[in-house]
Amino acid sequence: SALSRLIVHREIHDRVLHRLVEAVSDMRTGDPSDPATRLGPLIERVAVERVAGFVAEGRATSHVAFEGRIPTEDGFYAAPV
Repeated sequence: SALSRLIVHREIHDRVLHRLVEAVSDMRTGDPSDPATRLGPLIERVAVERVAGFVAEGRATSHVAFEGRIPTEDGFYAAPV
């Protein structure tokens, strides 16, 4: 499941952001048959395009703290952003 919004008090903002980025950066995107994979592919190209649209909207209105990488161009992958 995806996190859409996270509202954090300014006094703990930096600590929460640091911990969130740390946790997400350890999430491996890839083949779901690999036990090390935490995020498998999406079901279809339309879903990938929809996620890309949400990411573009987020970039336009906010700051990107982390952007993961997809393992390959083959398949319907979307890395955490």
